[in-house]
This record gives sequence, structure tokens and C-alpha cells, in this order.
Amino acid sequence: MNKLLFFIKRPCVIFVLGKGSSFAAEIISKTLKDKNVLILGPETSDFFLKKSKLPILVITDSDDKKEISDIKRLAKIIPSHGFLVLNFDRDRIRDIRDVGAAQCLTYGFYKKADLQVSDLNITSDGTNFKINYQGNIVPFWFKECLEKKHIYSILSAIAVGIIRDINLVEISQSLR
Repeated sequence: MNKLLFFIKRPCVIFVLGKGSSFAAEIISKTLKDKNVLILGPETSDFFLKKSKLPILVITDSDDKKEISDIKRLAKIIPSHGFLVLNFDRDRIRDIRDVGAAQCLTYGFYKKADLQVSDLNITSDGTNFKINYQGNIVPFWFKECLEKKHIYSILSAIAVGIIRDINLVEISQSLR
């Protein structure tokens, strides 16, 4: 997307980085169903993150010190009207919330996560769990037998949906 077209459309820009970022980006796209969203990976220019009307940096997980260093650099440049979406269950990712001025929404299995999973049930018939966000509890069902690592990508998509003002029930239905 060239810069002039970017300034005309002013899309929400979502950077998705870390392990499982491709799957997370796919689920985010399915959750949003919004034409005015640009979902990008690590190979993109900082320009889009700095100039977006709603920049969102989604971090799934990483063990790579260089990648974490790059992520922290990006977190520092996000304006205060932007968001960090972080995996609360990983210390090295959770600590990124203190790096910049952006608002932060965390997800995970720990009770201190903003968006918390409970009652995870993985069977050969499918996967289901509950999401607790600000006292609201909504069930999610998937026909596929998902691994725990996939749940984290789904949680990042749910967090982005919340940032975009999509109701949890609507998100649950769109991912069903």
C-alpha cells in the first residue's frame, strides 16, 4: 500500500509478531471482517504503525532475543492512542507492556490477564473454553481439536476484536 493511499484510507494497522503469528493474523482477519484494516507482519515499515489512526501491536510469543528487542523497539514507537496486545502467560512478553505509551490488553490463562481463559476442554470432538473479560463470561466452541498454542492465537484475535468494539458474543459466533 503506498503512503498516499494509506493517508486517504487511514486504516487500523495491526502488526502481528512472534510464534504462531500467521495463524493469529488469519484468526484476527476472520474476527474483524473489516475492510479498513491492514494486518502486517515483521517485514513492514514502522511508518504504518506510527501513522495509523489505530495502531495495534499483537505479540504472541518469542524466545529470540533479537526478535524481542525489535518488538520492544516497535512498542516504544506506538502512539498513546494505540494498543499492545500481549500474551500475559509469558514473562518476557508481559514485561513489554511497560516499554511505551500505548494502552495494553493482555490475554492468557492466568487470572491477572485482562482476557482470561477458563474451563478449557479439548476432546476429539472439538475444543471449548470460556473467556472472562471485565466480569463477562462467554463460551467459545470449535469443531476442531485445537492445541493450547492455538488458543493463544485465538485469544489475541479476541483481544483485537474487543479493541475494535466487537461484542464478545459476536466474536464467539464469528469464530464458531
